[in-house]
Amino acid sequence: MYSDSIYRIGSTHSVCEDYALSGVYDKKAAWAIVSDGCSSSQNTDIGSRILSQLGKKYIESACEQTDCRYTNLLDGVDTRYFLMEGAKKMCLALGLPLFSLDATLLSVAANKDKYKVVCWGDGVVITKFSDGMCHIIELESFDSYPSYLSYFLHDKNDLGISKVEQMRNMGMHTEVRFFTMNQDKVVHFERSYILPFLEPYVSDVEVMDTECVLLCSDGIQSFFDTEKNDFNNPTTPVNFMEVVKELVDFKGFKGEFVARRCNKMLKKLRIETGISTMIFQ
Repeated sequence: MYSDSIYRIGSTHSVCEDYALSGVYDKKAAWAIVSDGCSSSQNTDIGSRILSQLGKKYIESACEQTDCRYTNLLDGVDTRYFLMEGAKKMCLALGLPLFSLDATLLSVAANKDKYKVVCWGDGVVITKFSDGMCHIIELESFDSYPSYLSYFLHDKNDLGISKVEQMRNMGMHTEVRFFTMNQDKVVHFERSYILPFLEPYVSDVEVMDTECVLLCSDGIQSFFDTEKNDFNNPTTPVNFMEVVKELVDFKGFKGEFVARRCNKMLKKLRIETGISTMIFQ
């Protein structure tokens, strides 16, 4: 099993709010994490790193305690509670406001039999199979309110209603869109459905003929074409499915294979926001 990750600052950003981690546990499991901080909240570059490091801790803890029978429990109520309490303590110790934790948290972990994806917030999940087929999941929040775990830390209002309930009552939700891409890289929209606000997207499936899984922040939807425009001032946006086609074209899975693919891709595409990408086989 292999795992790799990369993150890049967007050209319009002064700090990189995206962060990515990946690794292999005891040669029995592989995992990957992406976190994207909210650009309108302060210090979320730190918050995304706090959430990622704690996510890593709980994935590796699950692997250790179950001998890798279970790998990703970041959708569990108990794990979520302890993760956010830990993140809260770290923010307080650093003198940071809790809205520094306004960040997505996308994760995937696998043993030899199954892999599990857990996504809190916006992003894209790409699964590539050994025959070249790809499944693409796009997660997009309604009205720019992603399902940040930090909402669980908000106090109830004067009526005793939690922030999560308030957001749900306002109609906030996440739309999940499912696409397929065939061996000729032709993309088809299959279906979509609605996730209630602050309910994670979870996929727990058999590995079978899965070749690799990629996690991307929503920065994958903010590429510009530098071949059609001045590199320093690109104006032609690129449909994110075109980026997916480039991204999945790996030549191998050894070493820094994600960095190699992305660096080659960035010679003709320029990113206008941060992106984090990772993969494991």
